[in-house]
Amino acid sequence: TGRDAFAGEKSTLILIKQLKELPPAPSTFARMPPILDKLVMRCLNKEPEKRPAALSEVSRIFKEII
Repeated sequence: TGRDAFAGEKSTLILIKQLKELPPAPSTFARMPPILDKLVMRCLNKEPEKRPAALSEVSRIFKEII
């Protein structure tokens, strides 16, 4: 998106945000298909079990997009 996911005046505040918060959805800053937006957010999920389990799953979703 050309923007930092987290901003702040101090690096410790940015680190805390990275650990505790989800970044804004990419579609907040750039036009993209909703399925791609959803995939990016799944990949960034703080809970590993909610992320895609394998690259093959990500690849399958990319193929649906194109």
